[in-house]
Amino acid sequence: MAAQLAKLNEACISLSNMSMGVTDIQFCLILLNALPASYEVVASTILASGAPSALSHTEIIARIINEEGRCATNPSLNVARATPIKSGKKKEHAGLTCHYCQKKGHIKPNCQKKKWDEAEKGRRRKGLLLVEANWLIAMFS
Repeated sequence: MAAQLAKLNEACISLSNMSMGVTDIQFCLILLNALPASYEVVASTILASGAPSALSHTEIIARIINEEGRCATNPSLNVARATPIKSGKKKEHAGLTCHYCQKKGHIKPNCQKKKWDEAEKGRRRKGLLLVEANWLIAMFS
């Protein structure tokens, strides 16, 4: 992780040397956005710790390196982080009936038929707009 952080720092310095500097806040947000998904909790904690104007890239880098060291000393943290947590929603909705398709086992926000119908409606609408646009072009040409 230290090598990637060093490359980001070099890129920031290069931009500054070319008079296209990046503000400290922008660099902090770039650092947090460039982190892998496994660092999501660290990034969220840093963002929630105060106002964006209070962010410091040196503090963020220190926290990232600290987290990397913590995970390296305790490999079980990496396993727990990599294992997705199953919510069990299928079991929760097993007895419920969808108000869209009237089938049991899911609810309206998770309804595949509803998602399909909405996508189809969008495709048809785009097709109609294209036909109308072509018609207008033909009318005024």
